[in-house]
Amino acid sequence: MAKLAAFDMDGTLLMPDHRLGEQTLTALKRLRERNITLTFATGRHVLEMHHVIGEFSLDAFLITGNGTRIHS
Repeated sequence: MAKLAAFDMDGTLLMPDHRLGEQTLTALKRLRERNITLTFATGRHVLEMHHVIGEFSLDAFLITGNGTRIHS
């Protein structure tokens, strides 16, 4: 069974207005309920992503700066 699920954010997971769709958010929460670690990747700076991720109320790792930094 998978232990980690990683997702690109911009242009993939996020809608054009930088929000998660309800079905996507529900699916991510189900993954967390199954103890699967979530990881979100973006080319953006971590300060931009904390605002976005904070709205989701999800415990996740962030890969930012085009892969140059990993944050818990």
